[in-house]
Amino acid sequence: MRRWASVLVGIVSTLLCVVAAEGVLRQLAERHEVQLASGERKTVFNPYRSDALLSYALRPGWSGIHESADFRVGVRVNALGMRGAEQPLEKPPGTRRLLVLGDSFAFGWGVEDAETFPARLEARWRSASHPIDVLDAAVPGYAADQHWIYLRERGFALAPDVIVLALCQNDAEDLGSTRLALGDDRLPQRSTSLRRFIGEDGRMHYLNEAGLPLPERSFAASQWLAERSLFYTYLRYNALRLWLGAAEHFAAQHRASDAGPPPDGAIETLPPDEILRGLRSGPAFQLRYHRFLVEAIRREAARRGIVIVTALSGSDRGPLSDDCAADPNCLDLGARLARRDHPDAYLPLDGHWSARGHALAAEALGAWLAAKDLAPAVP
Repeated sequence: MRRWASVLVGIVSTLLCVVAAEGVLRQLAERHEVQLASGERKTVFNPYRSDALLSYALRPGWSGIHESADFRVGVRVNALGMRGAEQPLEKPPGTRRLLVLGDSFAFGWGVEDAETFPARLEARWRSASHPIDVLDAAVPGYAADQHWIYLRERGFALAPDVIVLALCQNDAEDLGSTRLALGDDRLPQRSTSLRRFIGEDGRMHYLNEAGLPLPERSFAASQWLAERSLFYTYLRYNALRLWLGAAEHFAAQHRASDAGPPPDGAIETLPPDEILRGLRSGPAFQLRYHRFLVEAIRREAARRGIVIVTALSGSDRGPLSDDCAADPNCLDLGARLARRDHPDAYLPLDGHWSARGHALAAEALGAWLAAKDLAPAVP
């Protein structure tokens, strides 16, 4: 009897410690400043949370300061987990809704909430008495795999009339540093980043630059815990750091290993394992799969009666520039905002669009959408 009592006391004590640890970590996650050993206080940009399907997402209700060497701006995440002011989940009757998907450019990295091009588009149409709800669902680091999952799980339920898919040249490359769970249709059901990790405090950390394959979560409840427990996130993140440190001496062999040539044949005919191997084989197949994902998004949007267009962000040119030039439903904002013509459109050190760049992007995109009768013309 005493032995069982001791076991029970041990279990209760352990549970209390876990609950206490969870409470402490939740308090820490709400702190947006830390004090350095020198006494200096530093702003913390920690708007993220783990997401079982998308790897990570923005934390609903977060607000704070985002600063670097060439900007200091306020950032607010609304209850829908999107950048900017609050928006209703249900589309109001008689209202048109435009949903923006993308990465850090569409998110508005380095500018204020009201200065992002999605926010400027909404203000542009409202000022002309043509209100359109514009939802900025962009998340830094997202690529086409996450856009597909987001739309399937959450985005289509928002009932958008128009979707703007804001792509970037590095989107295809990002597929090479992601572990995907594919369905029978060869489309992602779950995406797990191999390099971007969200700590228990909501900050994004970059690890595993060698691209080592990471161990899978080993039990069924791990996905549920990843979304709800900061203590679990803390344990998993630090376990991964230890695992990567121990495996570092295998990195050279891993980098030298050859995934083989890219698979031949149409992607929809390839076994899922071959697709995953192909994504490790290099940029040629990564670009093919990126295009496959974008076409799948377009088909599903069209099936639902939603108009979808693409916009190419950033200043670099690449294969997606040629794709955009050949697509009447794609606007190359990078070409419109070339650095040589608009040096003030970019942050000096960071390379993302400045407030001026977002203003030019909103003007160009708004006029382009109006020419396609997808938005009102604004003089």
